[in-house]
Amino acid sequence: MKSPDYFFLRHGETAFNRAGILHGQLDSRLTDLGEAQARQQGKFLKDLNLPKTTVIYSSPLGRAVATAEIIKTFCSFEIQTNSDLSEVMMGDWQGKTWGQIKKDAPHLFSDDKTKFEISMLAPNGERYLDLHQRAERFLSKTSTSVIIVSHGVILNILRGITCNLPFLEVTKLSQQQGKVFVIEGDKK
Repeated sequence: MKSPDYFFLRHGETAFNRAGILHGQLDSRLTDLGEAQARQQGKFLKDLNLPKTTVIYSSPLGRAVATAEIIKTFCSFEIQTNSDLSEVMMGDWQGKTWGQIKKDAPHLFSDDKTKFEISMLAPNGERYLDLHQRAERFLSKTSTSVIIVSHGVILNILRGITCNLPFLEVTKLSQQQGKVFVIEGDKK
């Protein structure tokens, strides 16, 4: 049996992204650029002529749903939200900037640690193991090709699992908005 193809998309730019504020599981609206990024993703997916049975799975957070809705205008695929696709819960750091966090917790920052790693160290936040379990639970329920609209940290973990990447490589994956990261099932 062929493994499913995965199309991973980070939500479009938000007002918080533009201001350098960390969302975690907070929300802010898509900017004009974020809407344009979602349209770009939708056009790309439309040109792939994916089967009509393809489903868009989205995080339930507003910025991901808004991105999925724009994509749907190009592809007409059903959207299903799934809480396992929510972004990392950043606890006490949600709504803060990296500058504020570095001021409050300078001991967490070093040249050998990425922001991806630091984001899972927030007081009262989720840890890597929690996110990894959520990602595995979601992936275990997919058997056909899917479009996944979600967030930077959880998408890196999902991509890492599907490609059997070690943690260090997962920390360095791109989280660029407006792109579609394609993982073909038969080439994993």
